[in-house]
Amino acid sequence: MSDMKVFQMDDCAWVAAHSLEEAAEWYKKECGIDDEDIDPKEVSLDGTMFDYYDGEDAEELKSIFHKHPQIRSITTKDGVFIYRDMLQKKTTFREVIKKSNIEGPFIIACTEW
Repeated sequence: MSDMKVFQMDDCAWVAAHSLEEAAEWYKKECGIDDEDIDPKEVSLDGTMFDYYDGEDAEELKSIFHKHPQIRSITTKDGVFIYRDMLQKKTTFREVIKKSNIEGPFIIACTEW
């Protein structure tokens, strides 16, 4: 995980990077925006987001929606959120960074995707 941190760039995007400056410059270039379009601030690595879930029981959980098409979403006792056949689980930024094994800046979470 090295020294990656997470920065909230605006109301909808969070970037993992080594520093606030790296996150801001990368995000502005990536999105084609200016300084006034962002208000970056560091957030805790223990903050949470929904990450894709691919546990051993993923296919079994997805099958629920094929058997019962009237169900739109459920949350399992283990915290897996299922919407139709998309599985997600609340995960810390720390866990996502460790799992991603990416060393450069990247959008770790976004409400507009």
